[in-house]
Amino acid sequence: MPRIKSQKHKKIENGYYFIGADGYLQTTFWSGRNNKEKIYNIAFVILADGSSYLELAGETEGKYQYLDLLQNAVGEFRVPSNRKRRWIRDFKGENYIANLDLFLRDVKPKIDDFLQANPNEYFQALEKEDCQKYIGRVADAFRDRKGVGRDQYPQYMDEQNAEGSNKASSYVRALELLGPILAKRSAKFSKYSDVFAIQSVQLIDELYEYILEQQNLGDDGIFETAYKPSYWRSRFYSAALKSYKKFLILHPYEQRLWDLYNEPDVQPAELSKRMEAAEVDSLESLIDDRDIDFSTKEGKEVLRETKARVNQGFFRKMLLDTYETQCCVSGLNIPEVLRASHIVAWSDDEENRLNPTNGLCLSATYDAAFDRHLISFDEDYRMIFSPALKEFYSNDAFKTQFLAFEGKQISKPKRFCPDQEFLQKHRDKMPF
Repeated sequence: MPRIKSQKHKKIENGYYFIGADGYLQTTFWSGRNNKEKIYNIAFVILADGSSYLELAGETEGKYQYLDLLQNAVGEFRVPSNRKRRWIRDFKGENYIANLDLFLRDVKPKIDDFLQANPNEYFQALEKEDCQKYIGRVADAFRDRKGVGRDQYPQYMDEQNAEGSNKASSYVRALELLGPILAKRSAKFSKYSDVFAIQSVQLIDELYEYILEQQNLGDDGIFETAYKPSYWRSRFYSAALKSYKKFLILHPYEQRLWDLYNEPDVQPAELSKRMEAAEVDSLESLIDDRDIDFSTKEGKEVLRETKARVNQGFFRKMLLDTYETQCCVSGLNIPEVLRASHIVAWSDDEENRLNPTNGLCLSATYDAAFDRHLISFDEDYRMIFSPALKEFYSNDAFKTQFLAFEGKQISKPKRFCPDQEFLQKHRDKMPF
């Protein structure tokens, strides 16, 4: 559970829900804070090893005297030898949930009674509305942070149109199951009970290598008594982590591209230029071959080709958006069979690879015909045929799928209408 000292700017929104540090966290039910040390004056403390205790800390003389009276009234406190103006009441064992429950049932009521019987200027019970407001902020922040992975990762995988929704749901389930296994059985990664809360590509890389090792260990590793053993035996955990790492790299990059795409009045040529200039953070981590030296000419070419494949995927998403997920010829709206067809080929015009006016959204059949210059579109965006298709005019399927659309205008996109200069270049290559 993320935590940091309370002076962190927007600590809740950044996922720091409690006062504390890497080794401990605090929670309280009363006002009163030691602003010098950034801790609560009355706090239930949980350490990284699961042990817990109640701590009273009075940094001023007035608070110290009042808390001295409080600890005498409640009882069972000790004075730590290495801390001044402190009292500690220990709870046994490492089950902090059970100890917190014991504290709430047996100790907190005594503190509440003392505060009510002895009004003071330092400590009061927090109002229910304040607690609910804080909990609401934490819940909203936690949901937003989790949503980056848990909500958007499956959607991202479906949009790739390669692995399919079944595998997407299986990967999500694998990552959901992996977190509790790590928390219970992994000393190295025990604090990552929610894998979707991990936003570090490097950390996912380390976890991936660790899980590969544990899957090879089989029943001798952390998966010894794991629920659904088929997941580790089929290497689903490592495959899901690899896929999730790709998401962590590409999702923020694509978000930057969407931000550019959604700018009002942006010119398509400029848009393509700015998209091409955008950098992919941790691009090297997308490449499986760890022996590549990315400082060499060959290594840089691998990176360039990798980014080009990423941009090709985004070009499809961009065209599906502007054509509202339908073939501009037939109106077919099945995403799995729609293609982002470059008017001027990707390899022929590097400057306009990501130019949305250099593309059409076509279903697979029309995409294949357009790619081979068997069909094109005239100055009014009406379908025209290459004479090479004349021999098929008598075919019933050809009549239905092609002749029925000859001379008909395409459904134009909501933005970025196809550039006629690009279409002219395409028409010039039609076989006669």
